[in-house]
Amino acid sequence: RLPSCVCALLTVWMVFSTVKKSANRKSAWAAALLCFLSPLFYVFSGLCLTDMMLTTCIVGGILSYTNFSDVRCRANVKRHSVMFFVFLALGMIVKGPIAIVSIGLPVFIFVALGRRWGELRNHAWVLGPALFVLIAFPWFVIMAHRNPGFLKYFFYNENFGRFFLKDYGDKFGSGHDSFRGVALLLSLAVNIPALLPLGRLAVVGRLRLSGFFKNPLESMAIIAAVVLTAFWCPTNRVPISYLLPTIPFFAIFSVLKTSEAEYVDDSREVRFLRRQGIVWGGITACVLLVATVFASDITDKMPSAFYRVVRSKMDTGGEYANTKLHFLGRTPYSAEFYLGDRVHNHPDEKWNLSITNSVPHWMAVTDKKLRQNDYKPNRELILKYGGWNLFAPVGKELH
Repeated sequence: RLPSCVCALLTVWMVFSTVKKSANRKSAWAAALLCFLSPLFYVFSGLCLTDMMLTTCIVGGILSYTNFSDVRCRANVKRHSVMFFVFLALGMIVKGPIAIVSIGLPVFIFVALGRRWGELRNHAWVLGPALFVLIAFPWFVIMAHRNPGFLKYFFYNENFGRFFLKDYGDKFGSGHDSFRGVALLLSLAVNIPALLPLGRLAVVGRLRLSGFFKNPLESMAIIAAVVLTAFWCPTNRVPISYLLPTIPFFAIFSVLKTSEAEYVDDSREVRFLRRQGIVWGGITACVLLVATVFASDITDKMPSAFYRVVRSKMDTGGEYANTKLHFLGRTPYSAEFYLGDRVHNHPDEKWNLSITNSVPHWMAVTDKKLRQNDYKPNRELILKYGGWNLFAPVGKELH
C-alpha cells in the first residue's frame, strides 16, 4: 500500500506547487486539500493498486507541460520539458500506451486550441526522448525475457482488446460491463467536492469563462478534466478508478475560478470553498470509519488469520506435506501473496470442474457460493471463518 500512499502525496504536492506558481499559496492549499479530501482520491491512496501510480504519472506529465508553457516558468523551461518525458516513460511502465494517450491527448488539445505550436521548438527533443527510451525500454525487455508472451498480453489484450473485444483474455481482473457513457456519471460523482463551488458560482452568475487561455493552468486543468472523462465515455468497461486523474484537475479549476483576482481572500466564495474542504474532509473520515467497522471481519480475518490457520493445517506434516489450497471458481490474488506455491493456482473455472479438480487439495469456498450452488461437499469441514469454509482433501485422515 505504501507506493499508492507515496504517489497520492506526490500528486497533491504537484498540485500545490503548480497552483502556488500560478496563483498564490492560499489557493494552492485549497486545491491540494480539495484534491486529497475527495473521498475516492483518499481511499485509493491506501489501496494496493496501480491506479494511483498512473494518476501521478498523468497529473505529473500534464502539469509539467503546463509549467513548460507558462511564461512564469521560462527559467526552467528545459527542466519542465524533460520531466514531461520522464512522466510519459513512467506512465508507459505502469499502464502502457493508455498513459501516453491520457497525457498526450489533453496536451495536444491545449496546444491546438491555444495555438501554441511555436512553443514546441523549445522542447528538449534530444534529452527528453532519450530519457523516455532509457527508462521504459529496459523494463519491457526484462519483463519479456522473464515472462514469455508478456508483450502480446500487455499491449494487445490490455491496451487494445479491453476496448474493442468482449472477451479480451483478462488474466488479472474482472469485467466491469455497464453502459457506454457511464464515465460521465462516474466523473460527476467523484468530483462533487470540486463541482459544488463551481455550481454555486454559476447560479449567482459569477462563473466567468472569458479570457480562457490567458491562464495556462486554468485552461489546461479544465481541458484535462473534460478530455480524461470523455475519453472513457465510448467504452462500457470503466472502473471508477479510471476517473481518479480527473480529481486533481477539477480541484485546480474549481479553486482558480473561485479565487480569481477580483475576489479578496475573505469573500463569500473563498469562505464557501473552505467550508467545502471541512465538510468533505468530514464525509471522507465518516466513510472510512464506517468502511473500517463493517469491513473489519473480512479484511482482518480473510487475508491474515484465515491464511494463517490454513498454513498451520498444511504444515502438520506427513500426509499434509504436498497438499495445496484450491479455491472454487477463482483464486484470490491475496492467496498467492500469503501462501505462495502452497496455492493450487488455476484459471477461473466452472463450479463442477472446480469441484473435481479440488479433490486432492484443501478446498476453500465462500458461504455465498455454497448458498448459490446448494452444494453439500462430501468432505470434512475443518474451518469456518469470516465467511469462508475450509474443507479437507478427499480421502485424507484428519487429526
